[in-house]
Amino acid sequence: ISLGTGDTARLSWDTSDADANELLIQLPAGGAVDVPVIVIGQSVEGRDLGLYNGVVDPRIAMFGVGAVTTGVGIDFRKARGTVAAPTAVTSGDDVGTIRGYAAVANGEYVQTAEIRMDAAGTIGTTRGPGTITFLTATDAAPSVLTQALLISAAQVVTLSAGVTTGNHTFSNT
Repeated sequence: ISLGTGDTARLSWDTSDADANELLIQLPAGGAVDVPVIVIGQSVEGRDLGLYNGVVDPRIAMFGVGAVTTGVGIDFRKARGTVAAPTAVTSGDDVGTIRGYAAVANGEYVQTAEIRMDAAGTIGTTRGPGTITFLTATDAAPSVLTQALLISAAQVVTLSAGVTTGNHTFSNT
């Protein structure tokens, strides 16, 4: 791996985007060799993991090993203030979001789905209630990102009207 341009995999700083300066992780096209995988883990260097042979689309793989019961994780940590002096969030603050986009025309990406974690309720010492919201884009022009499922801080699950799962249809009535 290198810093700069010219190698199969590289880290580079790019200012070509008019709206953002970007730190890029450039991966190869993939296939039989040069599989585009970023691996995060313990004791993974110098090993043929053999798990991604033939992969052509980028992947992020995380390995957790050892005689422990916990697995790997992705943490979202939200605070007001600064990293050096964090202050309490406010109910309604977005703590972390995973978003999906699809190309719908040349150079045009539209958001198709979102999983959002928000602070919700009375925030205080040892108390951080939250919600998880699943949103999907409607099949209309233009698509509208709409709540499909909400898990509240009270552990109440709210499905939008007419949700079908397997052979069961649920509604909010």
